[in-house]
Amino acid sequence: MENVGAVYAITNRLTDRVYFGETTRGGDLRLHEHRSGLENKRERNKSLQRDYSEVGAENFTFETIIETNEHVLCELVLIEIFSRIGMGYRQRRGNQIQKVLSGEGKIPEEVYQKIEAYINQRHDKSDYHSMLLCELKDIKENGFQCKSEDIYNRKFKNLFWNGYSSSTRRVDECRFKKVAIFEKQEKKDLYDFTLEEAEKVLYSLGAKRVRSIQNHISRLRIYLNFAMNQGVSKNETNYYDYLSKSEIASKYLKTTDRSNSKTFCNHFNEKTTNNNESKDSIKQ
Repeated sequence: MENVGAVYAITNRLTDRVYFGETTRGGDLRLHEHRSGLENKRERNKSLQRDYSEVGAENFTFETIIETNEHVLCELVLIEIFSRIGMGYRQRRGNQIQKVLSGEGKIPEEVYQKIEAYINQRHDKSDYHSMLLCELKDIKENGFQCKSEDIYNRKFKNLFWNGYSSSTRRVDECRFKKVAIFEKQEKKDLYDFTLEEAEKVLYSLGAKRVRSIQNHISRLRIYLNFAMNQGVSKNETNYYDYLSKSEIASKYLKTTDRSNSKTFCNHFNEKTTNNNESKDSIKQ
C-alpha cells in the first residue's frame, strides 16, 4: 500500500499564482527546504524564484493542503487545472501524465473530493473560483487531458478572458484550439496575423451558416481589439471590422469557393493604404 503523503502549496498573495508539490517526507520539511532554496536563490522553479525575489517572503504563504495516499495524483490534477487558467507556477511531469492518459493510472473519487474542498476553502473569494471548479469537473467527466498546452500563448488569452462567463470561455477555447495549429505554424499569436493569414483561419473553422461565421468573426474582432489596446499587436487596423458584413462573411463558409478571397484582400489593403495616406496628408 502506498505511503500517506502530503500535497503542499506555495502561494503568491499578490497574484494568487500557486506552486504545488507532493512528498512522503512530510509537508513541513519539504516547505522548509523550499523556503531555504528561495532565500538563498537556489529554487529550481525560475518563475517562483523571480517573483519571490521581487516581492519578498511576506507576500508568500507556505502550507500543506492535502494529506492522502493519492498525493501524486492530487498534485498532478492541481497542476493541470491551475495551468489551464494561467495560475500555476509548475509544469506537469511527463511520466505521470502518460500513465493517466494511457489508462494505466486511474484518478479515484477521493482526489476530486479533496481538491474541490481545497478550492472552496482557499479560493472561494477569488475571481477564478468558478473556473477552477469548471476545469475540475471537466477532468472528472471527460478524463484527464493536458489542455493547458492546446492553446497558443494561453497566458495572454487568459488575460483576455478575465471577466467573461465560463460558457463564453468554453466556446472561445474550442475556437482557439483550432487556431493554435496556424499560430504554431506561423510562430506568432493570432493578434499578429495579417489579413491573408486570418482568412485561412476563418476558412478552417468550417462554419456552415452565415450567423456562425459572423459569431467567429465577432469574437476574433474583440480579441484583436483587446490585443491592440494592450499594445501587443503589430496590427494598426482591425480587419475583422470589415469582415462581419454578411456578404463578406459568407465567403468563409465551408461550401464557399475561395477564389474571391484574394480580391477582397487586395481591396482591403488598398482601402487601408488610402486611409493612412489621408491621415498623413491631414497631418501635413
